[in-house]
Amino acid sequence: MAHLEEHTTIDSLLSLTDINLQSISIQREKKIDNDNNLFVLFDITYNGHKGYITIHNNPFRDYYGEITLDLSFPRPAGVYNYPKLHKLAQRFIKFMNY
Repeated sequence: MAHLEEHTTIDSLLSLTDINLQSISIQREKKIDNDNNLFVLFDITYNGHKGYITIHNNPFRDYYGEITLDLSFPRPAGVYNYPKLHKLAQRFIKFMNY
């Protein structure tokens, strides 16, 4: 199966409604440490490709740390190279009510 292109995939995911975004993802893991930092891992299936998104967040400081998305990309997409991942992470956090 061919690799997906990162920018196009991120834009496409951002264009989904919250209901559609929820329908392609399943929360696999959620941890909160002593400093109220949240780590969430979602499995995602999109356009026939399986992957994940990880989100590190502190909701009390409106701070996002590392965000990583991989959906059959040549290498995982990180927030430092793909700043739109920040918006995508905000949507996941919002619809999961964290």
